[in-house]
Amino acid sequence: MGFALTVHSHKGGTGKTSIVANLAAIYAKKGYDTCLVDYDFRAPSQHILFDSKPTHWINDYLDGECGFEECLVDLTNRYRTKGKLVPAFSNPDPQAILDMMTRDKARQSKDLKRIMEARDTLFNDLGFEVLIFDTSPGIHFSAIDAVAVSDAVILVMRNDSIDLSGVRLMVKAIYQALGKKTSLILNKVISEKIAECGMNRKIDRVEELELTKSLGFDYPISAVIPCYCELMLDGGRSIQAFHNPSHPFAEKLAAVAQQYERPKLRTQQ
Repeated sequence: MGFALTVHSHKGGTGKTSIVANLAAIYAKKGYDTCLVDYDFRAPSQHILFDSKPTHWINDYLDGECGFEECLVDLTNRYRTKGKLVPAFSNPDPQAILDMMTRDKARQSKDLKRIMEARDTLFNDLGFEVLIFDTSPGIHFSAIDAVAVSDAVILVMRNDSIDLSGVRLMVKAIYQALGKKTSLILNKVISEKIAECGMNRKIDRVEELELTKSLGFDYPISAVIPCYCELMLDGGRSIQAFHNPSHPFAEKLAAVAQQYERPKLRTQQ
């Protein structure tokens, strides 16, 4: 009954990491036993957001140096969530990053097998209900692996021509080939009206429909999130779902999470 979700982007700076952390927090607060796997080997960041250093990194598991359970960091008590909140972090050491970026085909195949086994362990043996992957931006083998083992994908992008062009290429190269259920989040959106009236202005329904239509994608838009100055100034140090759940950013992501909920995941909801 487990559900695996990958959050991906074409390039860095879209807010993907923050969105992943907040989605995991939202599911855990709702009562779902949730595991967040930092699969962004190019720029690992989740350990900073959650202020944690594990005994073993997810890299160690992929290299066969430990079991998957040994990578898990239980933060349930820290955040007092109804369901478990258990991340697994990627190693930020430059040598570890270089190693992941230079994997040969044989090593990449082993990594895919290992992460499939980890998913099965999480759902079948440990009883988790939600698995969320944070991935490296762009077309990288680890991101493709995360997409391959997931039930659905959220693609995070900004409303600029460079990102839009790159996303179109990724859609053809990855998502159409793998046939995964995919939706889009437009994040850090700045429209002409927002620029005129102030960065904290909400996007109305007409603007949202106009932005969605301009993209020209067949995929549904899960959320259109404006650029919030206070979040930019925060620099990603806070997980809004915990520290400020009434903020529009957290509320938008709560609505996204609800789109992917499976009522039968937890019978005691």
